[in-house]
Amino acid sequence: MRYDEKRAREAPDDSAQSGNRAWWTAHTMSYDWRAPLAVERFSQDWFDEIDRRFLHASRLFGDPADPFGPLMGLADLSGKRVLEIGCGMGLHAEMLTRAGARLVAVDLSETSIAATRARFSLKRLDADIRLADAERL
Repeated sequence: MRYDEKRAREAPDDSAQSGNRAWWTAHTMSYDWRAPLAVERFSQDWFDEIDRRFLHASRLFGDPADPFGPLMGLADLSGKRVLEIGCGMGLHAEMLTRAGARLVAVDLSETSIAATRARFSLKRLDADIRLADAERL
């Protein structure tokens, strides 16, 4: 059965998931808490800047040139089906797709889904990006 996004929006949430959805929708992973972004939201410049900020913050946890490649096993994903739970602003979804994964990305925040879909549209990438609660897949 195909997951129905309309049902996901209308489904009664328990208080924890309702709170999670509200928090992540209001507090996206856009790395703008210290310095606001002076570019249009969900534009190419916006994605470039949030990615730069995120990758800069991640440099301490691995190879600064590729902090996620080894952790995510990008070299071994070509042609494999991958489910990403919590796609946020879509950087990891982009990395997975560029590595050749056949990606399904889900998030419970409509803002995150809108951002990831906008990223994929701008960059002409293809993935199945869905509003979904991972506890109810």
